[in-house]
Amino acid sequence: MTIYYWKGASGSESLLTEHAEAITRILNRDYTPAQLERLKYNSASPIYSFRLNDADRLLFTTHNECLHVLECIKNHDYQKSRFLKKGVLKNYINSFESLASPFETVDTLPVYSIERSLSTSPVGLDYYNNRFVSLSLEQTNVIHSISLPLILVGAAGTGKSYVSLSLLLQKIELTGSGRFLYVTKEKHLADQMKTNWDDGFSSNIDINTCTVNFQSYYDLCTLDSPEKKAINDTHLHSWFQTSKASQPTGLTSAGEYLREFRICSGFSKEDYCQLGVRQSSVEPAARPVVYDNYLHYLRSLHDTEYDPSFYTLDNSDPYDFIVVDESQNLSMLQLQQLSALAKDDAIVYCLDPHQDLIGVIPVRVLLELQLQSKHVTTLQLEQTRRYSHQVGWALNQLLAFGHQCMGGKRDKKEVSKITALPEAQVGEFYVMEPDEASHEAWLKDRASSTYLAIVTTDSFLIEARERFHTELVFTVEQIQGQEFDTVIAYKLLANDLSEEHLKKIARQPKSEAKSVSIYRAKTQDNEHANYAPWIHALFTAYSRAMHTLVIVETNTRINQTYLEMFKNKTPIQNLKPAPAKKKLNP
Repeated sequence: MTIYYWKGASGSESLLTEHAEAITRILNRDYTPAQLERLKYNSASPIYSFRLNDADRLLFTTHNECLHVLECIKNHDYQKSRFLKKGVLKNYINSFESLASPFETVDTLPVYSIERSLSTSPVGLDYYNNRFVSLSLEQTNVIHSISLPLILVGAAGTGKSYVSLSLLLQKIELTGSGRFLYVTKEKHLADQMKTNWDDGFSSNIDINTCTVNFQSYYDLCTLDSPEKKAINDTHLHSWFQTSKASQPTGLTSAGEYLREFRICSGFSKEDYCQLGVRQSSVEPAARPVVYDNYLHYLRSLHDTEYDPSFYTLDNSDPYDFIVVDESQNLSMLQLQQLSALAKDDAIVYCLDPHQDLIGVIPVRVLLELQLQSKHVTTLQLEQTRRYSHQVGWALNQLLAFGHQCMGGKRDKKEVSKITALPEAQVGEFYVMEPDEASHEAWLKDRASSTYLAIVTTDSFLIEARERFHTELVFTVEQIQGQEFDTVIAYKLLANDLSEEHLKKIARQPKSEAKSVSIYRAKTQDNEHANYAPWIHALFTAYSRAMHTLVIVETNTRINQTYLEMFKNKTPIQNLKPAPAKKKLNP
């Protein structure tokens, strides 16, 4: 009999026979989140409970890439479980240490195996983001064909973060020891990924020989210079008002200087001045002045202060492997510094061109230029596995709108369309007024769970919490990298920047609307490119939804055309959205 770890299950023959249907459902992800619960957190191999019916639960654990079925608990009487008693699970797992390594075929110990169905292809599973997921063929090919350094490009839902953790685990398994780092800009995301790692990847890691850190770039700076104080963008705005930035450069605001400083920070003055027209927003003749302004800004900082976007790290203690998630949100200097921290160029940069919340120049293009001497590899994940059909339709409306505003793609590796998998759910999509949303009982019901999140701006954080009575309220920056069954995009258009952009777009001649499949022309002016961070913030917010997306905005004369883009079209041909009163099974 064949033993295949995470390709089937192991356990007593009676359990495997009696509960074969439930085990198959677990392996094939054919369950709702409410049917699966984690019971034991303080063990190297967590214990999970799967709901068989209203009363009975099937307990299982994972170890060495194997799913072990432990026992069936009748009448959810966990007090009678022997595996929840101290030391029992550990001793049980130790008995399997002498088994053959994963993916080997053995002819003994049939009691520990279950034959897979000839009609079902085996899949490898991990516990990630509170559910079991598996690597697609596309993702598996990335892991097995990896060449470092690597730039991993993909739209939201293609599994960049999941693949990066799999790569991290693979590197640890190959080396058996060392220092490893997951780093991103937002600390909230770093903490979330640490939870995912602890839940689904770390059970077999020897903490005595391996150190795996999950940190924000700010954390790295703090460890490097604990005596210094980090400053925010307020300092740059003050510098802009009183500095040499008034010299003619084509840049007219502190925000535009910040964007350009993030580019030139990763290059020498000579290399920056020689960038192509697609790699800088500044005319070549003005770049020496911009670079001098960058150096002047750095000199304006006090000795006890630093700007995290332009801080040089101490590279004396490198890492054996580094994963940089949401790379598009870091400056070119930060990306360069992380490259220097990686031994033997062992670094992976994950990025999504549609979620760049600051820049107007594609980070991928700049990063490839920065790493060209290291023979960097760029791979793209195409298949999006996150969305229901309705959510995918809404995202495509926004993508088309964004490409029209900007005159086409900024990055040739941007996807033009989000395609939900054929087997994906229909899902739900709504556009509502704030008062209307407040009176929807089904929406309030979901808000009382952990399966709904609200994304809004700083100005409406308190209002959103009070209106929907939930603490799961985020800004766009905070919600990056996360996903929820239901997302409410709350008043993201109710701000001066959105009104300014929408007014300009309304004045654009219709002849400027370009095909969504074209790449933005070299001659396209920077004003069109300046729409990018705003469009990307909306896309980031909407793309957090897996099943249901609700856009909540006050319909005004300014945003009416934008909202009608979603209202006046049939979301899914031949499919009807679920009724508003429907409660989503958690």
